[in-house]
Amino acid sequence: MFSKFRNKPTGTERNPDVTELVETPELRQIAALEARIKQLEKQMALLSNKFSKLAEAFDELTIKKDDAVEQVPIEVEQHAVADKTSGQKESTVILYLSAPDADGVFPEHETAETIGKSMYRLETKDGMSGRFEMIGSADAVATALISVSQFVKPACRILGALPPMPRQIVTLEQGVAKKEGETWRVTTKAIVKFE
Repeated sequence: MFSKFRNKPTGTERNPDVTELVETPELRQIAALEARIKQLEKQMALLSNKFSKLAEAFDELTIKKDDAVEQVPIEVEQHAVADKTSGQKESTVILYLSAPDADGVFPEHETAETIGKSMYRLETKDGMSGRFEMIGSADAVATALISVSQFVKPACRILGALPPMPRQIVTLEQGVAKKEGETWRVTTKAIVKFE
């Protein structure tokens, strides 16, 4: 009775043509590549999200840095000092100096303190000579500690031993500098102490 169906596949048997189609190496490779593409798309979405968060954080830091580095309005302090001989008023100009070179020359100066660059504060009344001191801010201390021999010793004499983790620099005696062209040269070193 079932002899006529003997060579025909039933519903439970597989069609050999379909089996060969599903199990070809090319189709297995395509399936693997599709799975890999889905995995990479998920990774890209995660990385894109992380990148967006990092870009936002960077923008916030840039704004904060710009606010911190923004130069203070010109701090040219005008002091009315009557000159005893001529009766004319003198003004005191405040300059902020960068680190000196090995010869004790301050190559750069500005009229406003710049965080990360200004290390010394110089007052001059005549524009030719002035008295200077180290800036006592935490930023100036950190910059000075990068290389005490390079940033401090050309302009200052250090009193006492350098503590392991100094938090401030105290100027015990101001130094003197003379203007030479556009630079200022140390003529008398300041005396400082690290605390």
